[in-house]
Amino acid sequence: MFASNVIGRCKHCKKSGRLKHESASYAWFAARFCQNLWIEGFAEQNATTSRNGVSTVIQQHYRAYHSHSNRHAISIARWHGHTSRQGQPLSRSTTTPRRSCEHNTRLFPLIQQQQQQQQQQQRKYSSRDSGTTPKKLLGEIAVDREIILSAALEQSSASTAHSLIDIMFRALRQVNNPKLAWECYTDLTSRNMLHYLTRDQYRDLVRLFRHATTHTQALEYLLPLLDDMDILGYRIGRREKLVIMRLLGMNGKLEEMEQVFLDLKEQDKLLLEAVLDEKDAQKPFNIMFDMYKLQKDLVGLNHVAEKSLAIYGEMIDMGIRPGPVATRLLMENIRGAGTTYDIVESVWTWFWNKMGMNVGGKTMDLDPSLYSEMVLYFASAGRPEYALEVNDLMVKRKIPRDVRVGTALIHKVGRSGNLERAMEIFNEMTRVDGVEPTLVTFNALIDIHAHKSPEPDIEGASRMYQKLQDYGLKPDIATIGPLIDMFAKKGDLDMVRRLYRDLVDNQQLKPNEYIYSSLIECFVKHRDRESALDVLNAMRKTPSSKSGKNKHGTLANQVTYNLMVRSFVRDNDLRGAFELLDLMVESKLQPGPRTFTPLLGLLADQGNVIAANKVVKMMGKIGTRMNLFTHTALLEAHTKAGDIRGAERIFQKMKSRYRLNTQTFNVLMYGYMRKNEMDMVLETYRNMVESHVGMNEYTYGILMYYFSRRREPQAVESLMATMNKNNIRPRVISWTILMQSYFEYELYEDGFRVYDRMKQADIDPNYITHSLLIATCARTGDVELAETVLGNVVDHYQNYKPENEVNQELLADARRVASSQLYSHSLPKLVDQMLKEHQELLPPATKLPPHLFDPLINLYTDRLEFTKAKEAFGRMMDLGVNVSAHVYISLMNMYKHEERLDIVEYLWNHLRTRQANPVPMNELDPELGNDIPLPIAIKDNYDLLFAKDDTLPAEFSVFSPSHVQVQQESHVISPYAVSIYIDTLAQQERFDDVNQLWDKLTEEQYPFDEHNWNRYLTSLAESGDVKKAVKMTSTYLEEHQEHVQQSTRSTDNLTTNDDQKRQLYNRTYRALAEMLDINVDGLTERQLYDTVLATLDNE
Repeated sequence: MFASNVIGRCKHCKKSGRLKHESASYAWFAARFCQNLWIEGFAEQNATTSRNGVSTVIQQHYRAYHSHSNRHAISIARWHGHTSRQGQPLSRSTTTPRRSCEHNTRLFPLIQQQQQQQQQQQRKYSSRDSGTTPKKLLGEIAVDREIILSAALEQSSASTAHSLIDIMFRALRQVNNPKLAWECYTDLTSRNMLHYLTRDQYRDLVRLFRHATTHTQALEYLLPLLDDMDILGYRIGRREKLVIMRLLGMNGKLEEMEQVFLDLKEQDKLLLEAVLDEKDAQKPFNIMFDMYKLQKDLVGLNHVAEKSLAIYGEMIDMGIRPGPVATRLLMENIRGAGTTYDIVESVWTWFWNKMGMNVGGKTMDLDPSLYSEMVLYFASAGRPEYALEVNDLMVKRKIPRDVRVGTALIHKVGRSGNLERAMEIFNEMTRVDGVEPTLVTFNALIDIHAHKSPEPDIEGASRMYQKLQDYGLKPDIATIGPLIDMFAKKGDLDMVRRLYRDLVDNQQLKPNEYIYSSLIECFVKHRDRESALDVLNAMRKTPSSKSGKNKHGTLANQVTYNLMVRSFVRDNDLRGAFELLDLMVESKLQPGPRTFTPLLGLLADQGNVIAANKVVKMMGKIGTRMNLFTHTALLEAHTKAGDIRGAERIFQKMKSRYRLNTQTFNVLMYGYMRKNEMDMVLETYRNMVESHVGMNEYTYGILMYYFSRRREPQAVESLMATMNKNNIRPRVISWTILMQSYFEYELYEDGFRVYDRMKQADIDPNYITHSLLIATCARTGDVELAETVLGNVVDHYQNYKPENEVNQELLADARRVASSQLYSHSLPKLVDQMLKEHQELLPPATKLPPHLFDPLINLYTDRLEFTKAKEAFGRMMDLGVNVSAHVYISLMNMYKHEERLDIVEYLWNHLRTRQANPVPMNELDPELGNDIPLPIAIKDNYDLLFAKDDTLPAEFSVFSPSHVQVQQESHVISPYAVSIYIDTLAQQERFDDVNQLWDKLTEEQYPFDEHNWNRYLTSLAESGDVKKAVKMTSTYLEEHQEHVQQSTRSTDNLTTNDDQKRQLYNRTYRALAEMLDINVDGLTERQLYDTVLATLDNE
């Protein structure tokens, strides 16, 4: 039979195919094929019968035709909420694509061909032997034959289907061949035999395909399976939905996963009270936690945290008690988002709304680990106040606290300054909860006493050290290190030596570089050079544990030296820094360029060019070569000192030696900007582009400021767009400059809209932004809006200000670790400790800046509302805001307008003599209510730009001068203060005092600006001293272009000249005209100016 030619036609494309089978070879292949499938007894059966549908599968493999179904994934909404379709036709949906004829050419089943041949033979035999049979009898025989044949065909189809199903399951269970199994399934599909699969078999197929393939292939297989179940009317069970839900999440199809999750939630609401087990109810939620964690890179860490909080909350709302797995995944997702202010506030709001609002009422008995993990999380974030709130909830609900929770509370509450509460927690932990403290607990106790502000609690730290020994615990390096550092800073040399001997002799521990650094710092400060040298030599002989394979590595390395130098720089102790450098040279340790970079950075911030050049000479004497970064610090010193010509010389020298980086160009552009040489800003930028040096946000900021000064806000907008195209996200400083550009162009509405755009871009305005808003409101005379903005800023500051003025960011853990590791073996490293180790200074305290109040004081002064101006100053002092030079001068200006000239002179003398005691205003003006201290040097926040690069290589960023924010008194009086005092003296016609003041300041080489010159010339003209007035006017006109600093001050109400080429102000040349008896009638301003100059030339 198999030797005959079997011809079949595809019922779709009508193409015919011919397959010639030799019975022997076909039987051999069938046997081998079945043997490979480990199917015993199938070879003979499949080789001898044509009624079994497996023969077709074997023929296909024998012919090497392997094809796959080209089916598409169904929409989840098609089946996720579908009910049973019992009673509907079992044919496949028209939406399910048929197998392509091109890829799946099949012969008609052999069994159908055999039946047709048998029917033809029976008809021939019947007609030949029974030719005289009556028609009625023939009809009955035909009907019986049709019934028999129909039953035979049905039996053959069932046999074929069951054989394919059997092979399919064996392929999945025994040989792990999902590809072959899927071919069997697609064969069943093409034969319209899916109804032979039961629902239980479909469930098994879902399970087997899930475990036999990757998650991507499994999703491709299971979506059609579930679609077919839906078409057949089989209910898609909860287990199948969970499987498909996980697969969708693993493949990044989170929206579709959410749809299945919503369906399961609705289903669980009906089953929860009846038959659904608690663990089963938790499964969909746990999958959601897990899948969002898996796809964190796709959706973002913050979104993962927000979704996790929402999902956990839904569990509580539905009455499903979250288990340990859900709690663990929740906390992992929250910790993954970090501990930024917004994230921590969101977590706290969620926790309090879910757990804390109903402390005394009936609540669900939640997993106790949630409370413990929340304590550890808020402690890690540096928010001890929230950690204490959770701790109180644990006490009220009688949730046990372990040693890690107690240690975390002790550490963070104590470091925040509340030592009393920290000790209470320690007593509760040991006496009430019966928890045994560990070495980490005592290390935390010692640490909080050693870091007590403003002075270390030496007695308390010593007491904790003794208590540790009473418990029979042995101290480690983390125990003794903070004690040595504390006594070293206190200057107790005897105690330092005792602790060091205990560390080495009794405890037999090896000191690390931080302990050695504390010893050297202590000895240098007490000028004990001999002991400091001994420590340095000991460091040189001590191998470093971090040297690895390099056995010659020692603790005395460049990083250690830089750490110590940075420590002195941080304390503004230049003498100590130079002493240490001398010790290094004396002990034959060669300082590198990076050792000097902190010193140059400090001097650069001060604009101290003379001292910076002395450091450079010192480097040359000891053979330390300058590098790009030290040269950049020197360049910055010249730019901040206003020596732009000196900066240009250094820049040209650097250009010939190094490949310049972004930082170098930024510093020079910043110098030009400060000197108002805007053309050179653009020229330097062109030079930067030609040198193929990349730009950063600060470069764009300087250019934005350039166009802002040119009153071209659209150019600033274009630069913002260019930043986004270059994947440089504009931060708050860029947005503030954009706002300023509109305000400078007097497009106030557009400027205020920029503020709204900032908020929409998730950029939080800073104090500089709000200062600009207040200053703009003051300029436009909108007092109400200015007061509203200031009130909102102050309210926000007071609501979120730490009670003990400790910077919360510094209390946060420096590194993100698993919660299981927190306070288990050691104390976590805090942000302030990390900054010190990386030779960086701590960020400034989060106090309100004085430039928020200065515009309002000036606005009230211009409106002659002196009482309100004094109230604004009083409010500023009550908030603990430092007095800056701007505020101090604004007070001088206020009293000048109030005609309290005696107070102006008192303030001037106080500023001039640098008296330590504040001005006693209770005696001079009780209405002010506060004494006026000397102004401190605060970074000029009216300059919106800092030419710093936060994306530099580690070599420079570690020692970047931008991190050195030394608050030191400025001995250079502002030219604005000089102008106010000259006005005060001129109002009283004390012209001799004006001349004495000018001569004295000239002798001191004071850098007068054009406002000072114009006021002085006006004073000379009003005094009638024609000879000196003519002489000084000529001197001023000759020196103006090169030496006299040009400046504009919005608060300086002296009548100015709109023509930038004119060097005399209107008030000045009118006073000179009156002195020279020039008739001004009928003359324009330009004619009058030219006439005055001509007359001066003649004189």
